[in-house]
Amino acid sequence: MSGTPSANSGANPPPTPATPPITPAPAGPAGSVLLFDDFEDGDAAGWIADADDGDDLLGSWAVVETPEGRAYAQQDASFSDDSWTVGGNVTWTDVALEARFRFTSVSDIEDAIVMLALRFQSKDNYYYVQYAGDGSLKIRKRVDGSEPDLFSLDLDRVAALGEWITLGLSVRGTALEASVDGMVVSSAVVDTDLGSGGIALGVRENSAVEFDDVRVTVPQ
Repeated sequence: MSGTPSANSGANPPPTPATPPITPAPAGPAGSVLLFDDFEDGDAAGWIADADDGDDLLGSWAVVETPEGRAYAQQDASFSDDSWTVGGNVTWTDVALEARFRFTSVSDIEDAIVMLALRFQSKDNYYYVQYAGDGSLKIRKRVDGSEPDLFSLDLDRVAALGEWITLGLSVRGTALEASVDGMVVSSAVVDTDLGSGGIALGVRENSAVEFDDVRVTVPQ
């Protein structure tokens, strides 16, 4: 198993991706694994997570025991702001990110949101896919504080607490695609604003979430 930098706490200003020695910038044939983390070693080495900055609670990230093994969880469902944990390599360009997630505690399952981000440069600059508990999916970007939608789709599938869903986002050149449970569900979205960056897992809207089997590959 491989991970990326370390720490289970963040800082103010928010964390930026670290550069682990074991995960070089993308190279090799399509499908080559750049990072895989199933958290079975029991720690969050390789991830930089949001934490309490003294004024605002930004999340409570930790590796937790589950009936199936271990997972990486944001355990606090009491706040609605974004909470991120960041990993990967700031020099990554073309990558495919995939992770399993499940909601474990929410105020309203239909409003609960999970996010996967690519080309994560800072909390103001990244691409991401968001999956809401009501089954709506969006590919979005955040650039200099602006967050326009690049693609949206209603999957007509309300999530259930404890149900594992596999979410993916890939970028090759200027084209982004999203997938759910291994199937591409979006048309290719073209955007030129961000050229490289790390990865991140995120939650929003009073959502406690477990993540597992985080995989980054060279896209097909």
